[in-house]
Amino acid sequence: RYHNGKLWWRDAGRSRWLHYRDGFWWWSNPLNPGVSYIYRDGLYLRYEPVRGGYRTTPEAPSTPEENSDAETAFYSEDGTRLVEIFGDRKESFLYDSTGEEPELLAFLANHTEEVQFSGGTEDAPLQVLVISVDDEGIKSFNLFDAEGIPYGAPSDAVDSEKQLEKSAAFESLGTGSVDW
Repeated sequence: RYHNGKLWWRDAGRSRWLHYRDGFWWWSNPLNPGVSYIYRDGLYLRYEPVRGGYRTTPEAPSTPEENSDAETAFYSEDGTRLVEIFGDRKESFLYDSTGEEPELLAFLANHTEEVQFSGGTEDAPLQVLVISVDDEGIKSFNLFDAEGIPYGAPSDAVDSEKQLEKSAAFESLGTGSVDW
């Protein structure tokens, strides 16, 4: 049904009206108007903006058995990358989401609590920040490129001057080169 400038669909099973926007069906909780959900693969995923993209988490289950192995998904703003978190160990995996089905690129980390994206433009390549919290509650982070290769890995640390030239902090020094 088309009404008030939007395409609407009725989810009869949950007695909800959803509207279509940006390639997804959306539902706004009337009891909490600031909370929106994306409907995908039969699930309502809570939409939360994060820096450089958005995170989705499943709607709270109506029964304890429902969605017991819930996952969290983070999408880059440009829609090219997806990070999903699975299981009790909160393992995070990076996917290329440009095709019909997401393609696994890399395992990122265990104990993942948060994912953020930056860049994704011609001037600033996409970067993925993964924040983890270990069993003792100590936070750490890892930074990956768009292919899931960690920054600081031997393959990208070979030419340290070139690596530093990409840094805004290095550019702010105004030196332009480094004497090693």
